Amino acid sequence: MHGWCTAGTDYRILVRHGDPACRARHEELGFAEGWGAVTSRLAQSVE
Repeated sequence: MHGWCTAGTDYRILVRHGDPACRARHEELGFAEGWGAVTSRLAQSVE
């Protein structure tokens, strides 16, 4: 393994909304929970 990668994978997501109303709507629809579930399942499949 390369010296620069000793602790696994760092997975980051950055989301930018066009305006506060879009952000509120996505929060209302549960987008954060949905992406959290996707990330958890992806991690389980590679472990």
